[in-house]
Amino acid sequence: MAIIAGLDNVSLFHKILSTITNYYVIGGVVLLASFHLLYLVSLSWEELSYVLPLTAANYVLVTVLAYWVLGEDVSPLRWSGSVLVTIGIALVART
Repeated sequence: MAIIAGLDNVSLFHKILSTITNYYVIGGVVLLASFHLLYLVSLSWEELSYVLPLTAANYVLVTVLAYWVLGEDVSPLRWSGSVLVTIGIALVART
């Protein structure tokens, strides 16, 4: 979105078109649709009290992808939070 924000001398239509055709936006929509499909499938297999805590893995995945794919700086505190979330997921999975 920083790329789109830098387009100052273009029309609103061009900004919207650039946003819709951005590979990151398309990839995000595909991943979100995949998540919802897998979430619905997992709810048909298991109870909500088991599936819902597992969706917290999203926080860990976003942190890892932000660091590796987008090159963002991730603070040690955020890494610590991701480790705690992973431990919580492991505890829920054992029950």
